[in-house]
Amino acid sequence: MHKQPGIVYHSPQAIKQLQEEKLQQLLHYLQKKSPYYRELFASNHINIAEIRSLEDLISLPTTCKEDLQQRNDDFLCVNRNKIIEYTST
Repeated sequence: MHKQPGIVYHSPQAIKQLQEEKLQQLLHYLQKKSPYYRELFASNHINIAEIRSLEDLISLPTTCKEDLQQRNDDFLCVNRNKIIEYTST
């Protein structure tokens, strides 16, 4: 993750624009790398290209504790051998 030094001194509009750019990057990454999110997007007919703003987040279904418990490995975006530390609560 790239840090954005000084972002706190930008205007609210500039911060929101950066957040929305990062949101789009994250959604593309999840669709490409996460079996869980790829299936979630497909089964709910979610076109991630249509999620462009923070306000669009409302169209995404929430993920609950049971999802994590039942499909834990499907959330991984890398091979298990790439994980150095795994923490759970």
